[in-house]
Amino acid sequence: SAPSSAKQRAESGNSAEHADPPEFLCPISLSIMNDPVIAADSHTYDRKFIETWFRKGNKTSPITGQALRK
Repeated sequence: SAPSSAKQRAESGNSAEHADPPEFLCPISLSIMNDPVIAADSHTYDRKFIETWFRKGNKTSPITGQALRK
């Protein structure tokens, strides 16, 4: 099967032109988003990971550090 992570692709010799577009990757998990949502910071996250981020008590953007509302 095809390598799934950026590290696996790099190790297998696949070039960057075959890499997943960065806008498809969740900035928290660094994996392709299955259920993308836009947060108050105007960044897109995979729902599962941003909800976990909030459940862990975080109240700021994982990217900017700006205060966020749930």
